[in-house]
Amino acid sequence: MVSILGKYKKIFASIDKDNKASVYLLKGREKFIMEQFADKLVSSTIDDSTRSFNLSVTYAGEIDMGEFLSTANEFPFMADKRVLILKELEQMRVNCGQLSEYCLKPVLTSVVVFIFNTHTQGGRRINPPRGFQKLENIIKKNGSVIEFQKLYEKDLQRWIIQKSRAMGVQMSTDASRVLVESIGENIYDLKNELDKIAIVYQDEKIDSDDLMKVIGSYRFSGIYDLIDSLSPDTESKSLDVLFKIINSGTERSSVIIYNLIRNFIILLKIKHGYRTDGYWFEKRKKQSDLYTKKEIILWLENLRMADLKIKSSSLPEDLIIISCFIHSFKNKLFETPVNLNALKVG
Repeated sequence: MVSILGKYKKIFASIDKDNKASVYLLKGREKFIMEQFADKLVSSTIDDSTRSFNLSVTYAGEIDMGEFLSTANEFPFMADKRVLILKELEQMRVNCGQLSEYCLKPVLTSVVVFIFNTHTQGGRRINPPRGFQKLENIIKKNGSVIEFQKLYEKDLQRWIIQKSRAMGVQMSTDASRVLVESIGENIYDLKNELDKIAIVYQDEKIDSDDLMKVIGSYRFSGIYDLIDSLSPDTESKSLDVLFKIINSGTERSSVIIYNLIRNFIILLKIKHGYRTDGYWFEKRKKQSDLYTKKEIILWLENLRMADLKIKSSSLPEDLIIISCFIHSFKNKLFETPVNLNALKVG
């Protein structure tokens, strides 16, 4: 079975062929990789000397439809082709009808790329703009529709190792695992951390211990201490660790939530019979035994709700995650943030 990362390699390799489509629809959850594909499409189609004349990048929420289509119909300047990229198609406020009309008979001297992000960073599906389905069907016939599935942990680790190697750093598998656990699954965030690592460890090998020196050991130990502190009757202790992490400013709430969700999914799997060997499993097995299946599901639902509120509301992230903890310890669904002024942590 070919991994998602393996499929991406084939997709990127196809750009180097001469038979480029006149119109592309890039859709999916991996915004970073979709934009990387668009960038490679540009560099393989337009020379640097004419790039400023033959490249147009527009955001759908700000589109002037007449100007965009007029540019698409123009001949390129001293080149064989021009490229137009329309980003964030999900933000478009007008119907896709005029874009569909263009795609019925696309201009052969233009390469038009539409980028549609199907989900928010929190994982919620985004409703497409009006007329999107018709546009997609037309592009399937007259161009190329490419779906970019989400990279999960194993593929992310492979991507980190390959990316760091290209940057002159030999990263171990264990270091790549720890990086994902600490930073989360957002590739933009991972790329930012790799940029820092490459500055310090150019032409060197790096393990998880070295990683801590760059990112900060507290980021690792803080999250692990928080996870290890969790049990149904350790509210005070767990909140104390959570407050220390928040006050240190070393970890974003989204990363805390990602790691907690990951841990409670493991606990739920153990409840359903998952087994493996080693110290790590024995530790999680003991933690799983402290919870009922209902309590684990409640934690997962409250963490999901907290992540949603962080992405969609103007409430402070610290208030949201602390409220999520308090509701979960009290076996209540998280709906309304608590009054922190009344909170005392021993």
